[in-house]
Amino acid sequence: MKKVILCPNPYRDSELRVCKEAKKLLDALHFQTVVCLPFQREGYGAELGLRITPLHQEIRSADLLIAFGGEWSVGFLTKHNPGLVLDDWLTVSK
Repeated sequence: MKKVILCPNPYRDSELRVCKEAKKLLDALHFQTVVCLPFQREGYGAELGLRITPLHQEIRSADLLIAFGGEWSVGFLTKHNPGLVLDDWLTVSK
């Protein structure tokens, strides 16, 4: 089973609507999905019906990470998570 990390920017998707829909679709396809934030936001996630786990805990065993929220979110993730590299076909505009 492939493991997918969904990494929403909680300031862009404040109620995690997009993330919840993506999780529902991936779960239906039998992917193992986890939700991690690109940065800490105190007391966030449980009240929205999603379990949030630490990114550093999940990243080592993931097959794919999907970042939501725009180029800043992707840039932040790669800058603050050594070893996380964008695939060749992905770019982040500067």
